[in-house]
Amino acid sequence: MRFLLGKAVLGSTNLIRWSGRLAPLLGKLKRRPDVVVDLFIPDRRFADFYAWYAAEARFFPLWVIPYRMPAIYPWVSDEHARRMADTLLIDCAIYGMPNSEPERDWSEVFEAQTFAHDGVKTLISRNHYDRERFFQIYDEPRYAAAKARLDPQALFHKGVFDKLHRVE
Repeated sequence: MRFLLGKAVLGSTNLIRWSGRLAPLLGKLKRRPDVVVDLFIPDRRFADFYAWYAAEARFFPLWVIPYRMPAIYPWVSDEHARRMADTLLIDCAIYGMPNSEPERDWSEVFEAQTFAHDGVKTLISRNHYDRERFFQIYDEPRYAAAKARLDPQALFHKGVFDKLHRVE
Protein backbone atom coordinates (compact mmCIF):
# COMPACT_ATOMS: atom_id res chain seq x y z
CA MET A 1 0.00 0.00 0.00
CA ARG A 2 2.75 2.40 0.90
CA PHE A 3 4.44 1.80 -2.45
CA LEU A 4 1.19 2.58 -4.29
CA LEU A 5 0.01 5.49 -2.16
CA GLY A 6 3.39 6.80 -1.18
CA LYS A 7 4.51 9.06 1.63
CA ALA A 8 1.93 11.69 0.76
CA VAL A 9 -0.93 9.53 2.02
CA LEU A 10 0.68 6.99 4.36
CA GLY A 11 3.56 9.02 5.78
CA SER A 12 3.75 9.06 9.58
CA THR A 13 2.95 12.80 9.76
CA ASN A 14 -0.25 12.30 7.76
CA LEU A 15 -1.26 9.24 9.76
CA ILE A 16 -0.81 11.13 13.03
CA ARG A 17 -2.79 14.10 11.66
CA TRP A 18 -5.63 11.82 10.55
CA SER A 19 -5.69 9.93 13.84
CA GLY A 20 -6.15 13.26 15.63
CA ARG A 21 -9.00 14.23 13.30
CA LEU A 22 -10.71 10.85 13.68
CA ALA A 23 -10.28 10.62 17.47
CA PRO A 24 -13.65 12.24 18.31
CA LEU A 25 -15.47 9.84 15.97
CA LEU A 26 -13.55 6.80 17.17
CA GLY A 27 -14.17 7.81 20.79
CA LYS A 28 -17.91 7.45 20.17
CA LEU A 29 -17.32 3.92 18.91
CA LYS A 30 -15.22 3.13 21.94
CA ARG A 31 -15.11 -0.50 22.91
CA ARG A 32 -13.30 -1.93 25.87
CA PRO A 33 -10.44 -4.22 25.02
CA ASP A 34 -10.90 -7.94 25.59
CA VAL A 35 -9.75 -9.20 28.99
CA VAL A 36 -6.19 -10.47 29.06
CA VAL A 37 -5.03 -11.08 32.63
CA ASP A 38 -3.32 -13.49 34.99
CA LEU A 39 -4.89 -13.65 38.44
CA PHE A 40 -2.88 -15.32 41.19
CA ILE A 41 -5.26 -16.76 43.78
CA PRO A 42 -3.94 -18.43 46.96
CA ASP A 43 -4.55 -22.17 46.84
CA ARG A 44 -6.65 -22.03 50.02
CA ARG A 45 -9.09 -19.58 48.29
CA PHE A 46 -9.11 -21.11 44.81
CA ALA A 47 -12.25 -23.28 45.28
CA ASP A 48 -14.26 -20.19 46.31
CA PHE A 49 -12.86 -18.14 43.43
CA TYR A 50 -13.58 -20.91 40.92
CA ALA A 51 -17.16 -21.32 42.18
CA TRP A 52 -17.70 -17.58 41.64
CA TYR A 53 -15.99 -17.70 38.23
CA ALA A 54 -18.02 -20.68 36.98
CA ALA A 55 -21.29 -19.07 38.09
CA GLU A 56 -20.60 -15.48 36.98
CA ALA A 57 -17.86 -15.16 34.35
CA ARG A 58 -18.35 -18.49 32.57
CA PHE A 59 -15.56 -17.85 30.06
CA PHE A 60 -13.51 -20.83 29.00
CA PRO A 61 -10.85 -21.94 28.52
CA LEU A 62 -9.65 -20.79 31.89
CA TRP A 63 -6.00 -21.69 32.14
CA VAL A 64 -5.30 -22.96 35.66
CA ILE A 65 -1.62 -23.24 36.52
CA PRO A 66 -0.24 -23.96 40.01
CA TYR A 67 2.59 -21.60 40.85
CA ARG A 68 4.78 -21.77 43.94
CA MET A 69 6.66 -18.64 44.94
CA PRO A 70 9.86 -19.33 46.87
CA ALA A 71 8.73 -16.44 49.08
CA ILE A 72 6.11 -13.71 48.84
CA TYR A 73 7.37 -11.09 46.42
CA PRO A 74 8.94 -8.08 48.16
CA TRP A 75 6.78 -5.61 46.26
CA VAL A 76 3.64 -7.10 47.85
CA SER A 77 2.79 -5.20 51.02
CA ASP A 78 3.19 -6.96 54.34
CA GLU A 79 -0.55 -6.51 55.00
CA HIS A 80 -1.51 -8.16 51.72
CA ALA A 81 1.09 -10.91 52.15
CA ARG A 82 -0.60 -11.78 55.45
CA ARG A 83 -3.93 -11.94 53.63
CA MET A 84 -2.44 -14.20 50.95
CA ALA A 85 -0.95 -16.46 53.63
CA ASP A 86 0.29 -18.90 51.04
CA THR A 87 3.15 -19.30 48.58
CA LEU A 88 1.18 -21.81 46.47
CA LEU A 89 -0.87 -19.71 44.12
CA ILE A 90 -3.16 -20.75 41.31
CA ASP A 91 -2.59 -18.66 38.19
CA CYS A 92 -5.97 -18.18 36.54
CA ALA A 93 -5.10 -16.99 33.04
CA ILE A 94 -7.97 -15.37 31.16
CA TYR A 95 -7.03 -14.55 27.59
CA GLY A 96 -9.40 -12.98 25.11
CA MET A 97 -12.64 -12.78 27.07
CA PRO A 98 -14.96 -10.29 25.35
CA ASN A 99 -15.53 -7.22 27.50
CA SER A 100 -18.42 -5.51 25.75
CA GLU A 101 -21.22 -5.52 28.33
CA PRO A 102 -22.16 -1.86 28.81
CA GLU A 103 -23.09 -2.30 32.49
CA ARG A 104 -20.09 -4.40 33.52
CA ASP A 105 -16.37 -4.04 32.88
CA TRP A 106 -15.03 -7.57 33.39
CA SER A 107 -11.50 -6.30 33.79
CA GLU A 108 -12.60 -4.31 36.83
CA VAL A 109 -14.75 -7.17 38.16
CA PHE A 110 -11.81 -9.60 38.02
CA GLU A 111 -9.59 -7.09 39.80
CA ALA A 112 -12.12 -6.74 42.63
CA GLN A 113 -12.64 -10.51 42.90
CA THR A 114 -8.90 -11.13 42.99
CA PHE A 115 -8.57 -8.76 45.94
CA ALA A 116 -11.64 -10.28 47.63
CA HIS A 117 -9.99 -13.71 47.34
CA ASP A 118 -6.67 -12.45 48.76
CA GLY A 119 -4.85 -12.70 45.43
CA VAL A 120 -2.76 -10.47 43.20
CA LYS A 121 -3.01 -9.82 39.51
CA THR A 122 -0.43 -9.04 36.91
CA LEU A 123 -0.01 -5.34 36.36
CA ILE A 124 0.43 -5.74 32.62
CA SER A 125 -3.35 -5.84 32.26
CA ARG A 126 -5.73 -2.88 32.61
CA ASN A 127 -5.65 -1.45 36.13
CA HIS A 128 -8.60 0.09 37.93
CA TYR A 129 -7.34 0.27 41.50
CA ASP A 130 -7.60 3.61 43.21
CA ARG A 131 -4.39 4.77 44.91
CA GLU A 132 -5.45 3.54 48.36
CA ARG A 133 -6.30 0.01 47.22
CA PHE A 134 -3.19 -0.17 45.00
CA PHE A 135 -0.94 0.52 47.97
CA GLN A 136 -2.85 -1.90 50.20
CA ILE A 137 -1.58 -4.58 47.82
CA TYR A 138 1.77 -3.24 46.64
CA ASP A 139 4.39 -1.91 49.04
CA GLU A 140 4.80 1.83 48.46
CA PRO A 141 7.74 2.39 50.87
CA ARG A 142 9.80 -0.42 49.28
CA TYR A 143 9.01 0.87 45.82
CA ALA A 144 9.91 4.45 46.82
CA ALA A 145 13.22 3.28 48.31
CA ALA A 146 14.12 1.35 45.14
CA LYS A 147 13.03 4.27 42.96
CA ALA A 148 15.14 6.74 44.97
CA ARG A 149 18.17 4.49 44.69
CA LEU A 150 17.79 3.50 41.02
CA ASP A 151 16.30 6.68 39.53
CA PRO A 152 17.17 9.57 41.90
CA GLN A 153 16.40 12.27 39.29
CA ALA A 154 13.03 10.66 38.39
CA LEU A 155 13.99 10.51 34.73
CA PHE A 156 11.73 7.60 33.86
CA HIS A 157 8.42 8.24 35.60
CA LYS A 158 7.00 9.89 38.64
CA GLY A 159 5.66 6.73 40.31
CA VAL A 160 4.46 3.21 39.75
CA PHE A 161 0.79 3.96 40.43
CA ASP A 162 0.72 6.84 37.93
CA LYS A 163 2.53 4.77 35.33
CA LEU A 164 0.13 1.83 35.60
CA HIS A 165 -3.14 3.66 36.19
CA ARG A 166 -4.79 5.10 33.13
CA VAL A 167 -7.89 7.25 33.36
CA GLU A 168 -10.44 6.12 30.79
